[in-house]
Amino acid sequence: MTAKATKRWKATIGPDQYQGETSSIEYTPNYTGTVWKGGDNNTIADVTPGDPQVTIVMQQDTENPDSLWRLFHDAPAGTSMELTWAPHYDGTFAVKVTLATIKPPLKTDRAGGIPEVTLQLPCSEAVTATNVP
Repeated sequence: MTAKATKRWKATIGPDQYQGETSSIEYTPNYTGTVWKGGDNNTIADVTPGDPQVTIVMQQDTENPDSLWRLFHDAPAGTSMELTWAPHYDGTFAVKVTLATIKPPLKTDRAGGIPEVTLQLPCSEAVTATNVP
């Protein structure tokens, strides 16, 4: 199975759930590590959890109140959101993170079609989700 161009997502804000598709979601755990080599050639590795981030590329769909762009735009900045997504369109595996919303950029240009915008947000460590969108 190969990944398709769009990624399925589900967002939960309080008791409300939304779902759809977006162009790209990238999770980066930002781990750092140190390796020491002992006198007897033993190697000790220390991995330190970093500050995870999620990068979302989405269409600036201003006309659809259930679009991911509108969810971020309409929610007050700092609203807690649980974001679940599946890396493969018809897959059975999904991950979820918790993040705080921000207001997305608003592009106005003369090109045809709906522009895409990118959000890069701090988030919780990703865990396997049981509710595949």
